Amino acid sequence: MSEKLISKKELLELTGISYGQLYRWKRKKLIPEEWFIKTATFTGQETFLPKDKVLERVEKIIELKDEVSLDELASMFSPSFNEVIIDEDRLIRENIISVGAMQLYKYNFGEKEKYNFYDTVVLNIFEMLITVSNVKVQRSVEIIKKLKDIEKEIKEKDYNLVIAKIKECDEKMIFLYCGDVILLDDYNILKEISINEKISEIKEKLI
Repeated sequence: MSEKLISKKELLELTGISYGQLYRWKRKKLIPEEWFIKTATFTGQETFLPKDKVLERVEKIIELKDEVSLDELASMFSPSFNEVIIDEDRLIRENIISVGAMQLYKYNFGEKEKYNFYDTVVLNIFEMLITVSNVKVQRSVEIIKKLKDIEKEIKEKDYNLVIAKIKECDEKMIFLYCGDVILLDDYNILKEISINEKISEIKEKLI
């Protein structure tokens, strides 16, 4: 199914933003250049944009523009792991991590005033891991240390987390792997989490 488009004129009317705002946001790379699609019409040439994407983006810009600068917003919309900087209050406000999990994280990994995008992903995974019943906190800490070690590889390889239960008892284990996972016969896989999908999920949540 082809993507629904909205004309530039309709976009301005629907959102209440001005022509100047739209093109300033384009220059600042808050709205990608490739979203502006010039199309021949019976009245000449008109600019269209992907409707759902641009409406969501404009709504988010309007929501955040008084809290952060346009340059910071641009980094958020095209994040590298180190460009997006987020403080602890926002991480808790956006339900990336709970207050309790944040305290436990800082106990194991130290205090930080600001967190980059990859930190944010790791924090959310830590929150998830420590809420799994019958898994020792130390094992969650070990997984997070490993995720920190492989930060440079994450973009290029597909890493996954597996939560598995040992048969005949309540004990669970967490495995981090890349490629095919091989478990012994005495484990049942309960959940598998793609790190790349988690990255996309956090990106959507924040921007």
